[in-house]
Amino acid sequence: MSLFLKDDSIQIREVWNDNLQEEMDLIREVVDDFPYVAMDTEFPGIVVRPVGTFKSNADYHYETLKMNVNILKIIQLGLTFSNEQGNLPTCGTDKYCIWQFNFREFDVNSDIFALDSIDLLKQSGIDFARNTQQGIDAKKFAELLMSSGIVLNENVHWVTFHSGYDFGYLLKLLTCQNLPDTQTRFFELINVYFPTVYDIKHLMKFCNSLHGGLNKLAELLEVERVGICHQAGSDSLLTSCTFRKLKENFFIGPLQKYSGVFDEAAPAIPPVAEAAAAAILEDMDLMTALELTLRKSRVHGGVTRDSFSSLMLAVTNICARLIDFEGNARKVVGCSCLVIKDYREETSAHSTHDKPISMSNAIIEIASPCCLEGLLRICCLAQHFDTCEKSNHNRLLTLYGSN
Repeated sequence: MSLFLKDDSIQIREVWNDNLQEEMDLIREVVDDFPYVAMDTEFPGIVVRPVGTFKSNADYHYETLKMNVNILKIIQLGLTFSNEQGNLPTCGTDKYCIWQFNFREFDVNSDIFALDSIDLLKQSGIDFARNTQQGIDAKKFAELLMSSGIVLNENVHWVTFHSGYDFGYLLKLLTCQNLPDTQTRFFELINVYFPTVYDIKHLMKFCNSLHGGLNKLAELLEVERVGICHQAGSDSLLTSCTFRKLKENFFIGPLQKYSGVFDEAAPAIPPVAEAAAAAILEDMDLMTALELTLRKSRVHGGVTRDSFSSLMLAVTNICARLIDFEGNARKVVGCSCLVIKDYREETSAHSTHDKPISMSNAIIEIASPCCLEGLLRICCLAQHFDTCEKSNHNRLLTLYGSN
């Protein structure tokens, strides 16, 4: 099969709750002859990051992965099957078949998410309303996946790109539990459910001059995308074809010795954005403190934890409508203010907005675009700042713009 596929030669088989059983039956039929399974997932981004001291970067990355996978929900899963020669199954049709599973659990109207990630998925054509109404029940999928022959099978070769989160969500589905506390146990479970795994990001370390993400690598290897970027089916196909091209051009013989090694458990923050977020000063005025908080939250997809211990924020009365009756912060689009929730102790709706909240115990959700007036109406270090001076207005304008 040529790596230069055309759109009309590929059938992306959309899987919903009503056709899940028949599509899983097809997968059972093809997996023995097409044992290379390229996988990609779509999920609501990265919304929290851990605080504290960690023994290594790997521990920090895993803690980030664990926290996010445990509180978030998978949106899509893409699977592309191929054989040793790179051929794809046709399933009795005149087209090559790949699968895209659409899940119902994530609700864009009530669940937490990173706004930039969801905006990107919307732009890529994911219909969240249809997912909610017709999507796959995750528990039902997990049951069928366990008996499909593609997990717990050492003859199946999983192919991924920077796949810590992908496997995290699958393990959460398969075990019906949160991820384990330690990275060691996490990899033990991966080895049980997915005995043979090739992470392209790790393989790139052994290839001179190759760098970047999946799209950049595919471009360097002259592999063309079929389908829509940031949809799991298309991304899994690109992963499959890129792996095949990488193997043919840079490796001789079996790849077994490269199996089971991941590049990192979590994607890195872009260097420029990371530098801006890290610029924390010892002494600062209110606006500087607020500006740095906004910068860090923007880097982290609209949610930040523990910006710096000296800053204490409280939601003012204008934000009370954004707190539900149980005192939980609501994730909203087009919000005119910050929404803060103290996760350390129970709070009621009427008391949340007038109580200072330590950043070490709180998550701040910032909906974008934000109204500058709402951002300036914040209690900081027990001082009220209700004026909207032109200089301060312009400083925040450079970060978020105005409504």
